[in-house]
Amino acid sequence: MTTIEKVLRIATQEKGVAEAPKGSNAGPVLKYGGKFGQPWCCRFVCWCWHEATGNWPTSAGNTGGTGTLWAAAKKDGTRVSAPQPGDIFYKARYEGGKRIGGHVGFVERVEDDGVLRTIEGNLRNAVRRTVRNPDGVIGFIRPKVREC
Repeated sequence: MTTIEKVLRIATQEKGVAEAPKGSNAGPVLKYGGKFGQPWCCRFVCWCWHEATGNWPTSAGNTGGTGTLWAAAKKDGTRVSAPQPGDIFYKARYEGGKRIGGHVGFVERVEDDGVLRTIEGNLRNAVRRTVRNPDGVIGFIRPKVREC
């Protein structure tokens, strides 16, 4: 099994892990790191990568900040524009036309039409699979794979 297959298998096995109470950013999701009430999509991605490889996806370590992860990927030279399975997508979040943060998750598959099949933490308060239009995705992180 490749590193990418391990990462995606671990992420998939977490499907259904949810906040308790709903909307709290707390409960079982705290196992990914962080503190009560903190958004956890980025911690989920970092935790899955670390569980599979023993390394973090970027030099930022187990960060809870999507912007921190994205900046570290630039420093690490691991940003890419064309996605493939195992990549981490980075999507900006806006409120009232102002950028207020971001969201990250794993690309599980890229469809022929460019639509992304993903697995994400903190999607409607749980780890879930979904389908994403790549509009709004700023880019992708392809962590360095260290195969044994």
